Amino acid sequence: MTYPQLLLNKRVAGIDRNLLSALRTMRIQLKSGISLFTVLSTIAQEDYGGVSREIKKAVDRINTGMQQISALEMLAIENPSINFQRVIWQIVTAMKAGSDINLVLEEIVNSLEDEQIVQVQEYGSKLNPLTMFYMLIVVIVPSLSVTFLVVLSSFISMSSNSASLLFWSLYFIVFLFQLFFLKMVSSKRPNLLGE
Repeated sequence: MTYPQLLLNKRVAGIDRNLLSALRTMRIQLKSGISLFTVLSTIAQEDYGGVSREIKKAVDRINTGMQQISALEMLAIENPSINFQRVIWQIVTAMKAGSDINLVLEEIVNSLEDEQIVQVQEYGSKLNPLTMFYMLIVVIVPSLSVTFLVVLSSFISMSSNSASLLFWSLYFIVFLFQLFFLKMVSSKRPNLLGE
């Protein structure tokens, strides 16, 4: 039941991860005097992951005769990424108002860069307690456990097989926790960090 949501989240992450670099390319090309349609066609042909696939939909619609503004509006409506929608709507608004798209792209890129910095700071603040927890569970507790098991095995007549089984089970538990910790850290990673 959650598989469609996982696919959607993966699609959004692929779009958000490449959005900033695609926008920087758009800004550079528009500043050099290339038309918006040519820039969109270039982005669609480049390897910007989900952004290229989404822009290609708009380019295909424009090539079949749809107006550029209408194709971009449809793209914004159909897209699940909030950041991508916001960018396309701002470009569409600038086109309708007749303002300079370069200035709009400049502001969008600056806004996304600021948002990226905030996300990095939040990610760092989330990692600090996780790192402490990791050190406690994976370094300190196993070290103390091994020491305790060595001392305990010398007091109690424990067979070498049972001591070996305890050590291997401790190793397996630590290994599982490390896998869990890596998955948790990667799931907390912000979407805009694609570069």
